[in-house]
Amino acid sequence: METKPCDDQTRHFITMRRKYGVVLFLIISLFCALCCITYGWYYFTIVDDDVKTLHPLDDQPPFPDSTANNIWWFIQISDLHLNEFYGKESYHQFWHFCSSYIDIIQPSLVLVTGDITDAVHKGKAHQSEFEWEMYKKCLEDSGVLKKTVWIDVKGNHDTYNIPSADSEQNLYRRFSQLGKKGESNFVHHQKTSFGTYSFIHINAATPFPSLKLPFNFFGIVSKTDIKNLHDLTNQTKTSNSTVFFTHYPSSFVVDKKPGISSVLSQGIATLSGHLHTIYGRTPDLKIAQRSGSLELELSDWKDNRAFRVLAFDHDLLSVVDTHYGKWPIILITNPKDARYLSPKHEPTRRMRQSTYIRFLVFSPINIELALVSIDGDLLGYASHVNGPLYVINWNPSLYATGLHEITIHTMDLLRQRSKVTQTFSLDGSRPNQSLLPAFLLMNDITLVLKLCFTVGNILTLVPLILLKIVTRPATIHFLWIPYAKIPLLRGLLLLVHVNVLFNVIMVIACWTFIGPWFIGEMVDGYVGFVCLYGVYVNGSLHQDSMLYKMALQDMLYFLVPFIFHLALQIELLFPNYNQTGLFNCQNKYLQRVSWWSKFVVSQYLFIASLQWQLQYTWYIWSSYGTVTFLLSPKYLWTTIVAMCVFFSIYFAYFLKRRRTFAVNRV
Repeated sequence: METKPCDDQTRHFITMRRKYGVVLFLIISLFCALCCITYGWYYFTIVDDDVKTLHPLDDQPPFPDSTANNIWWFIQISDLHLNEFYGKESYHQFWHFCSSYIDIIQPSLVLVTGDITDAVHKGKAHQSEFEWEMYKKCLEDSGVLKKTVWIDVKGNHDTYNIPSADSEQNLYRRFSQLGKKGESNFVHHQKTSFGTYSFIHINAATPFPSLKLPFNFFGIVSKTDIKNLHDLTNQTKTSNSTVFFTHYPSSFVVDKKPGISSVLSQGIATLSGHLHTIYGRTPDLKIAQRSGSLELELSDWKDNRAFRVLAFDHDLLSVVDTHYGKWPIILITNPKDARYLSPKHEPTRRMRQSTYIRFLVFSPINIELALVSIDGDLLGYASHVNGPLYVINWNPSLYATGLHEITIHTMDLLRQRSKVTQTFSLDGSRPNQSLLPAFLLMNDITLVLKLCFTVGNILTLVPLILLKIVTRPATIHFLWIPYAKIPLLRGLLLLVHVNVLFNVIMVIACWTFIGPWFIGEMVDGYVGFVCLYGVYVNGSLHQDSMLYKMALQDMLYFLVPFIFHLALQIELLFPNYNQTGLFNCQNKYLQRVSWWSKFVVSQYLFIASLQWQLQYTWYIWSSYGTVTFLLSPKYLWTTIVAMCVFFSIYFAYFLKRRRTFAVNRV
């Protein structure tokens, strides 16, 4: 009897220590999260001072003036996705683009950066000769090949389901303008009267055999490719400027050290496509890398009818993204946009000594007027020089420091108006970059996916394993965990001690690491299997970062909701276990509310997880056929197991046979 007060004090001390320990842990976690967010915000949005390296021609003439010298322009278009079953309007508008837009803009060069055809119908990936014939016919009938230099390289859709480079299915080689040359790294020298501009193609397409959907989403560059690209870059040292172009953004390229970034840092910009607009979330994927070069990803023609006009004006690169049907197109070349300054690769100080503001206006109708203002102050009407070039006199010393805003209004003879506003600076100042585009283009997305997948599995599985090891089902009580009154947490405490359910969860989770996901024809005529570490086909293992994305999605959208569903179901199955929880209150109304709320949430979680699993199971069936569908442990078999567990719990609950899922007592 004398030791009881001591026991109560000890118990109270343990309880308080655990409560304060939880609070301290939350505070430390919050502080670490804030530090990571602050560093990430700085890293991705603030351009480092290292990019302010002086260019050797900064203070040397010629400087931008009122003449039409030292300027030329070109076009980039990407992700056409010509399809024989839908998108006829896209094809006709592309034909009109080749026949009319090229005549109006008159570019010296057109770069088509991949995904020329769609090669997908009803979930199945195959190269369609009809789609490639559509593309070839468009080039020939429009006469675009006689008007400009046309360079078309392939994307991931152009390489789906091709057994070998010499296969008849490799239609890119037969129908593209470049043919076999486009399947390698190469350099194109665009020569002008005032210098040479070099364009280096990076062939990041996956090696043959090229797999079906959903693979090939990440590009691959080998050590041999990187060495070859360095050799090509050395050939361009005497060029006015060097531009890289490829289908894949650098962050979506799997490479080996020293990596593709060591190559791209030697050019002023990298032009790419592939990401479209990520479902409309990132319509403007253009950033300055910390190496000083620019990463300019272009939206797609398929859904957005986007294309890009770029110009070199006195070796200063300017860019504007626009859309089909939008006129006039205005591209300000001096002063150029402050977001895309690249002092290491272009003579940006020439803007300080320029005497005229210069911009290009492309329109099918003659321009009646072009009005220029800076920081809201009207400068006047610009004068037409030649072709699309307009100029107006200015005094750059008035804008020597800080960021300024230039606005140009144009109107054609049909009273169609256009307006463009951009920020510029003459001292190297620049606005902060948008966080999402910077995060997508400055990271190694493969590493991000692997990290998220690893951390996610640790946070999902390790707590369950620890709960099973350190807890005893007969002693689960508020004193052990202060928050055990929460039904979900109490359900998890019960779940880990129901061996059959705990083992099911562990097998499903571990199968992602150790087992084949599905078996079938990865390429027509070649049987293989898919696992986390790659796709085994034709005697070799093809690594693909898409597998980590699939595994991460499966964990977030299936495994985690399924675990929470089981936890709530077990909590409903044993409502009076150790007399905890709201269900055991005396108020019958609150009992019903508690029961129904937990029941509804539980069913929603199961339906959500099952929907995701069925969606991917159907996707495997439609893409790879019935045999692969039946031989898919990760999808079909796991779906069957999940449904069996679901109905078994209902069987145990409604028939009051709780021994089926008895909680182990130690």
